[in-house]
Amino acid sequence: MLFHPFSQISYHELPPEILPGFKITRIHSSGKNCHLIHAGELALLINCVEGVTPQALKQAGLPVPGEIWHTEVSSQLAAEGDHFAGAVIQVPAGFQEVATDSEAYRSLLNTTWEHPEDWPRTLGREPIGIAGSTLLHPPPAPLPAPETFEPGPNAHLE
Repeated sequence: MLFHPFSQISYHELPPEILPGFKITRIHSSGKNCHLIHAGELALLINCVEGVTPQALKQAGLPVPGEIWHTEVSSQLAAEGDHFAGAVIQVPAGFQEVATDSEAYRSLLNTTWEHPEDWPRTLGREPIGIAGSTLLHPPPAPLPAPETFEPGPNAHLE
C-alpha cells in the first residue's frame, strides 16, 4: 500500500464510450475535494485543494497534471500557486482578476457606488460580492498567467 499525504483517495473508471482507459481519482485534502482525470502519465486536475502538489501526487503514485482547470476560483479550490511549473491553468472567464490577485481585483473591492440611487434596482450586487461583503477571495498564492474558458454547454477555450 502506498503512503499518501491526502485524507482520502478514491478511484472510478470512466465508461469506455466516454474516455477509454481513463480514471477519475477523487482527492480529499484539507476538507475539500479535487479530481484528477488520468491515463498513464496524461493527467488533468479539476480544481486544486491545499496539499495537492506534484510531490504529493507522485508520493501517492499519481501522475502530475499538464493542465489544471478550475470550476471556480477561491482560496479553497485554487491552491496550487506556482507548484505546477509549466502546467496550463484555466479559469472561468471573468475570474482572472481574482486568480491573479491583481490591481483589477482590488478595484472590484470598492464598496462605494457611483450611482447610489440605483440601490433599489441593484440591491448592492457587486462583481465579487453583495452590499459591501466580499464573496470571492483570491487563492492563497496568485495563479501564474491563467488562461480562460467560457463555461456552459457550448464552452470553448480562449
